[in-house]
Amino acid sequence: MSFRQELLRRATARRARIVLAEGEDPRIRAAASRLRGGGIAAPILLGGPD
Repeated sequence: MSFRQELLRRATARRARIVLAEGEDPRIRAAASRLRGGGIAAPILLGGPD
């Protein structure tokens, strides 16, 4: 099993949460969507309108 596969397996099994700064950035939103959609982690986005 590759390092990446093992990392994803562990994160999925633990129902990991990850905090992502700059939540208004489209790239961060896309990454958060992939994490949630793949069941890998529950992303928490920080940032927004000031």
